[in-house]
Amino acid sequence: SFPTRRSSDLAVARINVDQHGLQERITLQVSDGLAFVPGPWDLIICNPPYVNSQSMAQLPAEYRAEPALALAGGADGMDFIRRLLQDAPACMTEHAVLVLEIGNERDFFEAAFPQLPVFWLDTSAGATRFCWSRAAPCNALSETHPFGAPCAP
Repeated sequence: SFPTRRSSDLAVARINVDQHGLQERITLQVSDGLAFVPGPWDLIICNPPYVNSQSMAQLPAEYRAEPALALAGGADGMDFIRRLLQDAPACMTEHAVLVLEIGNERDFFEAAFPQLPVFWLDTSAGATRFCWSRAAPCNALSETHPFGAPCAP
């Protein structure tokens, strides 16, 4: 599933899906985060808006050509990610994986989610841009889900 808030994004995504013959494997859908794609999912890959306010003000012109909705993540860049991590457990299977692009915001990410066990992925852009976390089930040792959401009784 490819959720997006903007239907214009779907037109571009549709071109990619069609060019790669993935019509039977990918569903395109307008959604605000995970609101209309409840899952359960084994894998969530997300390139959320993660640019902090200070960085937004200093972006070069080519980045400012993008819609602010796609980039601006609030004061620390983590606004959308906070909501995603709150909503994701209800949409994920027991052994699901969540992969996030967080750009240059690793320091803000780690400050916002110090207890979240993540693994940083080495890429050609370095080891600070992408991370993943496993959605382990709640257990008797923890009162909260690994993503910070309360465990159901």
